Amino acid sequence: FTRTEETQETYDPDGQVVRSQQKLTEQKTGGMVAGVPGVQSNLPNKRVGRSAANKSGLRKQTETINYEISKTVSHVIKPTGTIKRLTVAVLVDGTYLKDEKSGERKYVARTEEDLKSYEEIIKKTIGYSEERGDEVKVINMAFHAQPEVVETPEPVDYTKYIIPAARYGTILILSVFVLLFLIRPLFAYLKQQSPPPPSSPSQTLTPELEGKPALREIPRDDIVEWARNNPQQAATLIKKWTGNK
Repeated sequence: FTRTEETQETYDPDGQVVRSQQKLTEQKTGGMVAGVPGVQSNLPNKRVGRSAANKSGLRKQTETINYEISKTVSHVIKPTGTIKRLTVAVLVDGTYLKDEKSGERKYVARTEEDLKSYEEIIKKTIGYSEERGDEVKVINMAFHAQPEVVETPEPVDYTKYIIPAARYGTILILSVFVLLFLIRPLFAYLKQQSPPPPSSPSQTLTPELEGKPALREIPRDDIVEWARNNPQQAATLIKKWTGNK
């Protein structure tokens, strides 16, 4: 970081004053000898008339005035940084009133007069300068937001799913039991009691068809698979066989 120092000397020609003044006056007075020039005036014992002496004088005056011109010497030390512009934003909380009935706090916003007074205080504090282009903004905003009511989801009642599942499971187990112990023996009994198909005189049984049953036995796996895929129909069929309505 650097610091700048500046020294200025300013002279004001219109602000001159008399610093010193000196005045000197000389004056001389007296007569001069006058006579007739020539030999006669230079001979001894010769009286030569002299003319009256001319009177003369000398006067000399000297004056010295010294003026002092006003001078201003300024020594300026510039700091390392200068402020070009200030932009200030301030958030102000409002007031809160308590509701006597519900006991909840209610937010009340600040008035425009309050915000204006806060703005003036801030300007004086920071050294606001309109020429510099400073800006000050005061905004009213709630610091403590009202708590939001979060709805708690109702617990899922799994019992309403368990009862139907148990019901259908029971029906399925009964269906398998009936298929294994009732339908299968029933098919075997019907197979034994069914008469052989009538044969025409013109047709004779081939050795390959002799000894084969007239009815085809349904595989047990197919019956179980059908009951598993159609539990309602299987239960209805069992109710009809057992005589339950």
